[in-house]
Amino acid sequence: MIKLPSAPIPSLLTLGLLLLGGCSCNTEDDDGDGVDACQDCDDADPSLGLEFTVHADDDGDGYGAAQGKPTCVDLAGWVDDSTDCNDRAAEFSPAAEETCNSFDDNCDGVIDEGCDSATP
Repeated sequence: MIKLPSAPIPSLLTLGLLLLGGCSCNTEDDDGDGVDACQDCDDADPSLGLEFTVHADDDGDGYGAAQGKPTCVDLAGWVDDSTDCNDRAAEFSPAAEETCNSFDDNCDGVIDEGCDSATP
């Protein structure tokens, strides 16, 4: 029978850090931007703080796709909004007016709301 230690078993990440010489992270805010070194993208640069998520805006309408990616800097062609329902066509966005065309123009999840079903 294997006897498990009574103390918590360290994670693989923790073990990796220990093997690499430990974590050099501290809880100080070395660059004075209000974010401690453990969470700061670059604690030597006060213009960089917490990591944030951006979303591709391929159609340039100011609304991004649902899938995002983490970054520490603003990226051209990327926005912080993730509510575009069709990022390949600027006419479909949360700011669009709904038209009777069998598409969800305004990205609210409803196709042709307010349209007469007999309208082509």
